[in-house]
Amino acid sequence: MTTPYRPYETHKQAIAYGPSSAAILLMRRPDNQGWHGAIEWNDERIWMEPMPHSDRTERAWLEVESWAMRTITLMAQHQPAFRQD
Repeated sequence: MTTPYRPYETHKQAIAYGPSSAAILLMRRPDNQGWHGAIEWNDERIWMEPMPHSDRTERAWLEVESWAMRTITLMAQHQPAFRQD
């Protein structure tokens, strides 16, 4: 089941990762003070991380994208569900 999206979520990018569906999300914090990054794996939100404060969406997106790809790579090394076969 997909987590309902909130109005302050601003970006979602699907990524191809083997037979699984994944997405990277960048969300404005509810207090409008910075960003959160999240990963969705097969429509389930599995990780959320506060991102450094930034007034520029582009910079925040680059940070969350880099963080998400590192996290997915690490998870793939340790959890069979994340491996690309």
